[in-house]
Amino acid sequence: MLSAAQIKHLTSLQLKKYRQKYAEFVIEGGKILAEALQEGVEVKAVIATPAQLDKCRLLAGNIPVLEADEKQMKNISSMSEPPGILAWCSMRKASEMQQPDGWQLALDGIRDPGNLGTIIRTADWFGVRNILLSEDCADIYNPKTLQSSMGSMFRCSIIQGTLTDLLRKANKPVFAAAADGDSMDQLRTASGVLVIGSESHGISEEVKRVCDHSVAIPGDGRTESLNAAVAAGILLYGMVN
Repeated sequence: MLSAAQIKHLTSLQLKKYRQKYAEFVIEGGKILAEALQEGVEVKAVIATPAQLDKCRLLAGNIPVLEADEKQMKNISSMSEPPGILAWCSMRKASEMQQPDGWQLALDGIRDPGNLGTIIRTADWFGVRNILLSEDCADIYNPKTLQSSMGSMFRCSIIQGTLTDLLRKANKPVFAAAADGDSMDQLRTASGVLVIGSESHGISEEVKRVCDHSVAIPGDGRTESLNAAVAAGILLYGMVN
């Protein structure tokens, strides 16, 4: 059984300040756990309800498996209906997340964790796995980001920092998604960085100043803006096709 100290610690990881303090996070569900293990995420322990113990032992291999009753699982889970499987993981270091050059996706001010996770999942689908985030984007280890990315974030190199600096260091053409931008045909190039802002505020003026080109999604203009995740999907499709 989980100790009181372990329950307290795992519950604290629901908050960003403790995830950052301990460089740890929690994932929930057998599918995401399997994805994490496949991608080499360091899993410190797997926690399971009695009904899920056998399944967890098969998944976990040599990783310790700890039993939690239903009440304990509800306490440490961030979900209203806990799946009965939870993994206690260590964050990857930035140096472990570097990947070769290619197309990159940059996100500016995507504060909704569900949107962020969906965009990461979409980028992974289109093979764009090098992602830059502004400092005011949602936390990639937020439970909602993890759930909506469905394991895709473990396949991606994700760096969060001052976006203008990250874009300059990329040393590639930078394309800003904008309502008044030019044709998406510009994206049919070997490499570059595509920048997408939030649907409410768009791309910040500071970031716009380091962009070389702007691209727009054609439409009839009756709606003020597209959801950021929808826009990302359309633009990513345009990049790879």
